[in-house]
Amino acid sequence: MTKLCRPLITAHTGCEDSPANTIASVLAASQAGADVVEIDLRTSGDGFPVLVHDSYLEGRGGARIHVPSRSYRELQSFAEQHTLELTPLEEILSEVRRIGCMLNIDLKDINSIDHVQQRIRSFGLTHNVIISGCSVDWAGEIAKEMSQLRVLLNVYSEDILSSPENRRTHMEDMVLFALEHGCCGINIDFEICTPDLVDFARKRFLPISVWTVDRREDMLNMLEMGVFAITTYHPALLSEMTRRSPAELVDGPNRALP
Repeated sequence: MTKLCRPLITAHTGCEDSPANTIASVLAASQAGADVVEIDLRTSGDGFPVLVHDSYLEGRGGARIHVPSRSYRELQSFAEQHTLELTPLEEILSEVRRIGCMLNIDLKDINSIDHVQQRIRSFGLTHNVIISGCSVDWAGEIAKEMSQLRVLLNVYSEDILSSPENRRTHMEDMVLFALEHGCCGINIDFEICTPDLVDFARKRFLPISVWTVDRREDMLNMLEMGVFAITTYHPALLSEMTRRSPAELVDGPNRALP
């Protein structure tokens, strides 16, 4: 069996059954042995970065509020009325600085980027943050205009599977685009990641990060493939696997796993 190299372990927000986009999720990730913690980020209408995945906050009884068009105070009031946790970016940056881990900001709104950069700088965390969630347009623009930020180029399944006959060429083009536009790596759905892609990128010194890998057999496959980083809801499991020998991973006893 091929010798396995330990990847960076990125804990998906909401990992280990913690509430997503909260301090509790960051703490759960750190305790599980993750190298990187992920959050989702959008900006309120008055320029306040908050940890939200969707463009609407959903409350009880079908109530909802549009995040980009409301002020932070309005969003906070709505969250309190509906017992929702609305975490500002500053709280996460403070915790990341205290713990000393890396932070992956999954950007849901490109209008957030100026506000995000200002806050990252104010906390002295420029070199501890990676920006993901960026398609070709976003990645190129951010990497060009804000060269201090490290940006992952996201490659989505629909971009690749829509033209399977050109799949390999398209994958290689994404690697070359990332290199030419100053991206720090490729971030890709693990189900469309291939050994050829990893090899092509590695020979050009470009890391491949995959999401979201939760089953043991899929983790093992990614480890064997030699990807640079793995995002998972189960960082404790992946951390445990990386401490075991290749023989133990294949043949050894396993506890109940996803």
